Amino acid sequence: MIDIPHLIRTGEIKDIPKVTYSEYVVAAAKYYQENSEERMGQAYFNVLCVIRPDISEKIRGTNKSAFYNNKKLAEMLDEVYKQW
Repeated sequence: MIDIPHLIRTGEIKDIPKVTYSEYVVAAAKYYQENSEERMGQAYFNVLCVIRPDISEKIRGTNKSAFYNNKKLAEMLDEVYKQW
């Protein structure tokens, strides 16, 4: 599996390969663990922006976004799964 959190941290993102929803969740969890200065919802949203910008743009600024509210994370992940 490609270390997506590493690619995000180092800025080496050029062409993220197609990943599954499950791989996204694992990558987001790892990114959050390694970047605990970010809120959990913020970290998951930031990884989503890199892996699936098409989905993140549909969720950005809606009541489904967990970027500013960790309590929305389960709802955001449910919506991401539906759109995957």
